[in-house]
Amino acid sequence: MSTLAKYWKDFTPVENPIIIFAIIVLIILITPYFSRRLKVPAIFGLIISGLFIGPHGTGLIADNLGVKILSSVGLLYLMFLAGLEINMVSFQRSRYKSIFFGALTFFIPLTMGYYVLRHLFDFPFHSALLLASMFSTHTLVSYPIVNKLNITRRESVVVTIGGTIITDTAVLLLLTIIVASFQGKLDWLFWVTTHYSSGFFCIPCTLGGTKIKPLVFQKCSGG
Repeated sequence: MSTLAKYWKDFTPVENPIIIFAIIVLIILITPYFSRRLKVPAIFGLIISGLFIGPHGTGLIADNLGVKILSSVGLLYLMFLAGLEINMVSFQRSRYKSIFFGALTFFIPLTMGYYVLRHLFDFPFHSALLLASMFSTHTLVSYPIVNKLNITRRESVVVTIGGTIITDTAVLLLLTIIVASFQGKLDWLFWVTTHYSSGFFCIPCTLGGTKIKPLVFQKCSGG
């Protein structure tokens, strides 16, 4: 075994939060420069860099709670930016298309994934359904590219964003159902709690997009 291979085998991932933060900031600063030199989108370079230093790449950074929080916050921030850019009038006009697109991109991969995992690979019911749910969701990782091209107001983009919101919400609900079913807690109390919790979640989201968001921007622009 070569010296480099032996060293890499004995390498311990970085767990110091300060060093991890410094590495992430360094990547955020230098990746856009090299992306421009290579003529690729900056978000693509950031994704590749994250895969390279992550636990499934070189393992430079440990897969700890802090890294998971940063990755989750990054995805939520992209969805937050997309929500701010949505023209609510256009979204209202395209809401049925968004629902249809979200339903297709949720049920078709879920059904096909479950069938393959359950009948061809003989996965247990809960495992097959859980893994299939991973196929039926998508994120807005490429949204910065769309925003840079200034096409966020196009109907196709609005429909895609709406469909993404629907699929992500549906997958979270499905995950809750799978966990409750696996734990034997899928009773009437669960359905009542889920129903009212979903209602309380949808009301502020709807009001936030149509009523609260204009007031916030008005206050911010007014100083």
